[in-house]
Amino acid sequence: MEGMTQRKLMEERKARNLPDPSYDLDGDGIVSAREYFLAKHFDQDKDGKLNSREKKNALSSLENGYEKNFVWNVEETGPFRGHRLLQVRGEFVDGEDFIPVRNTYPKHPMSDIKPHVNNKKELDHKRKEELMSSLKAKRDEWDKMNPRTVLQEYKISEFLVSNPTYFLCIIDRNTSMKQIRSEKILQARKDVGLSERTTDLKDNIVAPTLAYIENPSIASRSELQAKDKADNVI
Repeated sequence: MEGMTQRKLMEERKARNLPDPSYDLDGDGIVSAREYFLAKHFDQDKDGKLNSREKKNALSSLENGYEKNFVWNVEETGPFRGHRLLQVRGEFVDGEDFIPVRNTYPKHPMSDIKPHVNNKKELDHKRKEELMSSLKAKRDEWDKMNPRTVLQEYKISEFLVSNPTYFLCIIDRNTSMKQIRSEKILQARKDVGLSERTTDLKDNIVAPTLAYIENPSIASRSELQAKDKADNVI
């Protein structure tokens, strides 16, 4: 190769390694490392460029989230990466985040069951209420089978008199014995010629008064003393 120098050789190799402008997927005029990596996956004929059909498929796949199938910017942390990068069941686990792996397993049959309580405190409270309710039901059943009081039917005595001569009067609180006693006293008074009702001597005494008496029976104190002496009062 006449006239070929090392500088020209390096320039030709560099130009040969430059990506084709068709690899520019976002249309900014620059083919980034990410665009180059993604475009390589859609270059079916491996000719180093994308034809119209290949580029159409690439843009359509990117709109549907094709980039999410890869983990990016891993090289930014360098060799002293603090957390590991794994691939489990076809999903990438970055920084011990195993949540994406959860979607690879079938749905658990009990995942649709909604729990009645949210925590242990609510569970203990619910169990306590159920226990108290069951104990109350058992207590009610026991009280029903073994009542504290039993109402019995009133039985009429064979010695009962329908219309007794002496009876209990609720109004004036007189008992039959009081009625018998009062009738005996009344009959005894009649037998000796006394009135039916007892009278008190004090009922006939006229209460003293301060009213003026024009002609009193005793006009002075000396006459009163003489009268009391004659009656042996003093």
